[in-house]
Amino acid sequence: DWPGWTSGGPGLRLRSFATSPAVVKIGQQFSLTIHGVGLPFHPTKTMDASHRQRAKLVAAGQPCTAPVPMAVSGLSCSESMRKVQHMNQGNPYGVREQTIHTICSPKPAASTAEMVRFEGFR
Repeated sequence: DWPGWTSGGPGLRLRSFATSPAVVKIGQQFSLTIHGVGLPFHPTKTMDASHRQRAKLVAAGQPCTAPVPMAVSGLSCSESMRKVQHMNQGNPYGVREQTIHTICSPKPAASTAEMVRFEGFR
């Protein structure tokens, strides 16, 4: 038994996002604010998990496993290898390795249960 822990899919939490300034030019500093519901926040600092949230930017049309575009600075994600099982009609038949870019920084500059803001991107 794990009091205070919940398991399962949380569903879609994202409602909207915005940058400041609204239109960002290459090399210009900007912040990213994400609005949602049920974001990990608690008013008691020792119970607050909001500092564990992360954001990632990828080029349009790229999967989340892609690296952060070279034109973006102030945001980095570590590169690692993931093993992916191949399936054929529901039967596993091999494993391949895939390079992925996850575990990103920085942590949020501000957060509530309905908003998280990341700053310092260019």
